[in-house]
Amino acid sequence: MNIAGPDFIKGLAFLGAGIAMGLGAIGPGVGEGFAAGKACEAIGRKPEEAGLLTRTMLVGQAVSESTGIYSLVVALLLLAMISINATLIVQVVQFLILAFILNRIMIQPIFKLIQEREGHIENVQKEAVNIEEESERLANEYLEKEMQARREAEKERAR
Repeated sequence: MNIAGPDFIKGLAFLGAGIAMGLGAIGPGVGEGFAAGKACEAIGRKPEEAGLLTRTMLVGQAVSESTGIYSLVVALLLLAMISINATLIVQVVQFLILAFILNRIMIQPIFKLIQEREGHIENVQKEAVNIEEESERLANEYLEKEMQARREAEKERAR
């Protein structure tokens, strides 16, 4: 059995594409499953937060899926090495269309959601600081009134 150089390269390209997709799918699969499991646990503890937890889980899973998409790109590039002709141009155009659609459907909404969440977290932190300052002010006011009441009580006892 005699394997020529181009056939050997094609075989290695197919093997590499298979390995890239096989190994590239393990990480996202485990990550997404782990995220879903933890989200279910959290929803079990706080059912009233189900909407927020589900949305956060889906964002995390979308980010986790990006490694699977990268492995798909690597596999497509390896498969594109097999024949460099007009089909390569078609594959590149298809990839660019896919990238555009994914950007519109997933990436931009995720970034928008992250920015909204960061803004919400910042507002909550500011509100927490304000509440803490108010509680300190009220505690000091309470202590002053207590001290004043003690002084008045001492004056009444002294009479």
